[in-house]
Amino acid sequence: MGGEPTVRRDIVPLMQQIGSLRSHGLRKLYLITNRLSLHRKLDAIVEAGLTGVNLSLDTLDPWQFPLMTRRAGFAAVQKSINRIFELNRLGAGIKFKINCVVMRGLNDREILPFIELTRDKDVKVRFIEYMPHAGEPLSMSGGTQSNLSIFTAKNVHLSTRRTHP
Repeated sequence: MGGEPTVRRDIVPLMQQIGSLRSHGLRKLYLITNRLSLHRKLDAIVEAGLTGVNLSLDTLDPWQFPLMTRRAGFAAVQKSINRIFELNRLGAGIKFKINCVVMRGLNDREILPFIELTRDKDVKVRFIEYMPHAGEPLSMSGGTQSNLSIFTAKNVHLSTRRTHP
């Protein structure tokens, strides 16, 4: 699709159209989003056949959120998260993953709160190392080793997966 799918006016009919392919062998229908409007469309999209959500979220701190995203809206994102958990309690079976870009000095202190979220909730969190763009300081990248030291200090046991050759 490209861009943010939840801003499409036709997202629900589109998901219904794609979801109808489940009777022809389509097994998974995921949505990747960082949008604030997901909670308003989520029920209809789940009814259309949605099986998973990947949510980009770099902070659990409502005060840090507008600094990182350049917009307000943490409450809307929290509504989406809560609604996914609620739908799953009702049997929806939505696979839920949060992708968090870790940036030294900005949100690296939130690694453990994200991990704690997975203890009580059916959600996976994937930490993605910040990769600076041209003209940005390399110092925001914490590096894998510095982030692993945070886990070790708190006695958190992780499994790692190599995603590139």
